[in-house]
Amino acid sequence: MFLGPSLDRETAESILDADYYSPVRFGDVYRLLAMGIETIVIIDGVFHSTPSVWPREVMAALAEGIRVIGAASMGALRAAELHSFGMVGVGQVFEWYRDGVLRADDEVALQHATEAGGYRPLSEPLVNIRATLNAAVAKAIITGSQAEVLLQYCQRLPYPQRSFAALSAHVAEQAWSSETQISLQRFLTEQRVDIKRQDAILALREAPHVLPPPPVAWVSSDWDRLRSFLPAVSCSRGWVAPGALLAIFKRDKARARELARRARRLFFVSRWLEGRALALPNGEDAWHVVHPDREVDAFRRANGLSPKMFVELAEWKAHCDWALENVDGLVPEIPAILP
Repeated sequence: MFLGPSLDRETAESILDADYYSPVRFGDVYRLLAMGIETIVIIDGVFHSTPSVWPREVMAALAEGIRVIGAASMGALRAAELHSFGMVGVGQVFEWYRDGVLRADDEVALQHATEAGGYRPLSEPLVNIRATLNAAVAKAIITGSQAEVLLQYCQRLPYPQRSFAALSAHVAEQAWSSETQISLQRFLTEQRVDIKRQDAILALREAPHVLPPPPVAWVSSDWDRLRSFLPAVSCSRGWVAPGALLAIFKRDKARARELARRARRLFFVSRWLEGRALALPNGEDAWHVVHPDREVDAFRRANGLSPKMFVELAEWKAHCDWALENVDGLVPEIPAILP
């Protein structure tokens, strides 16, 4: 659960027992994939001065069969973008974005305190102001055109300056009847709508009942190449840039030649194995034979592998090893293709 200013932690924990994290940022969802989790709920996320969570990260989680739910803030934005890929959106803010009522990302933006300050809101998100004005129109306190005047004023303000105090000051400048002025000012004080909080609570209540995503149909070889980025953000040993690897190979040409030879052998053998009906060893069993004392989950996390990626990699390696060990007993074409 990625949560920040939309809902206080105490209330959230009283609704749903979960692992709570700070607002999501770039790389956070990738890092979770290696932990074997089943559900991710995104409420709040960072942006502006910090890179935001990638849509590709969410798609990677969906491709691994993980439920991903979004609501209220950054979660609503990503869910509106990715609901056709299997991300589940919850609440009014998500529906507004999905249906095109909202288009600007800054509708959910606000200034808030740090984690040490409990993410206390220091400004008002425009979606809350919008929901409050909609409620005032529904109760005939103001007309739709009057609400639009006030909403457009708030839209022109930079998001850190948006507040109900600023809105009230602008109300006082309007040439409206005193009855309308008094009724609206009272409404803005006593009946504000915190739509982000409402949506966050709804998402927490819905999360245990969301079904896993269906098998995805949009994964391709191009998509699979993107998975190589996962270790860059989740590996315990960190990320080595391609340029750094090339520098190592230039310094140690013998090592580079040996790695290239091994890579060619694995490539040709794996291609030869594809589509052939052979009795091949179980990948996970083979891994445990080689690493009898290693714990799988720790190994996965250290190497930035999701459970699905680990199974696929272990199977591929076991099959290639088996083919190389039994090369003389296989059809004559194999020795001919090995460099």
